[in-house]
Amino acid sequence: MTDTRETILSWLPVLLGGLPGIAQVFRPDLNAVGPSAWRNRGEITDETLFPAVVTLDGDEEIKTQITDRQRQIPGVYPPQVMTLKPQVFFIMKKRDRIDNLTLNDEADPIGPEISMWRNAAFLTVIRDPKLLGLIGNTGSILYLGSETDMKTGSTIGVMGAQLWLKFAISYVLDPSQLS
Repeated sequence: MTDTRETILSWLPVLLGGLPGIAQVFRPDLNAVGPSAWRNRGEITDETLFPAVVTLDGDEEIKTQITDRQRQIPGVYPPQVMTLKPQVFFIMKKRDRIDNLTLNDEADPIGPEISMWRNAAFLTVIRDPKLLGLIGNTGSILYLGSETDMKTGSTIGVMGAQLWLKFAISYVLDPSQLS
């Protein structure tokens, strides 16, 4: 039996952890060196783990409503299309000064790095053959936008700049496939 939701949410950190530039660190959960890519992890304070990607499960909601007619057979629940809204965060290395222009005393402004992670993640997610296979013909992958901490009222990269990417991934939930 396959839980498509779990498969998608488990795959995203693996997929995004494979992006070039993600820190390689000792992963106790793997008992080996692996990418600094995590699922449902809290705040990261160890700067050796940056740049890192953290995927939170986020929300799930129904995309297609089931009609009363579809529920006429007692105990039978028809397949329906659901939408996952995982939260994908990239946490970058903290810059040397408040102007966010240097890293290790070399010119490395944060803005282009934010754009690079956005572009790489966006293209990787929407083109990934495994994700496309999981969503099938009735599913979809939508990019809903991003947020950064580079704005008024935020910490502006005090702990390392953060980029939050928003996706909506629709798939078929078939109760007969769940265990």
